[in-house]
Amino acid sequence: MEEKRLLPISRIIALPKCNTLNQLLKEFVALYEKDAWAVTTYEKNVAIINNYIIPLIGNTKLSDISIRFIEKYYQSLLTTPAVINPVLGHSTNEYVGPSVIRDVHKILRSGFWQAVKWEMMESNPCEHATVLKYKMKKKLIEEHNLPLR
Repeated sequence: MEEKRLLPISRIIALPKCNTLNQLLKEFVALYEKDAWAVTTYEKNVAIINNYIIPLIGNTKLSDISIRFIEKYYQSLLTTPAVINPVLGHSTNEYVGPSVIRDVHKILRSGFWQAVKWEMMESNPCEHATVLKYKMKKKLIEEHNLPLR
């Protein structure tokens, strides 16, 4: 009886190397989040990735990303001009605000957890990174009769 030999998984499925943040996010979004996110969430998150992550830190090697790197990146976003909203024809703020930075943080945190799971990183640098607090504008709170904290 002839013994059948199985091919290693790496010869059956081409596993691309993810050395940079750009490569990680492309694979992460394509494999997982495209189906997990609602359509509007997907569009918003892809826009955030394309406007605020890839151009600024996308070419950074995963091995070079630390908590300190992430915190400096978040601080640099505060002085980064906001992207023009295609619906409004202008940006709502001159610079990237805390709410967008929190959205960036959520995306990166999820992507880095996947990198840890895939054994590309030992730990998630976003886990202990300090994120700016987002405060709703007082006018918005009053308009919706929300309780003040």
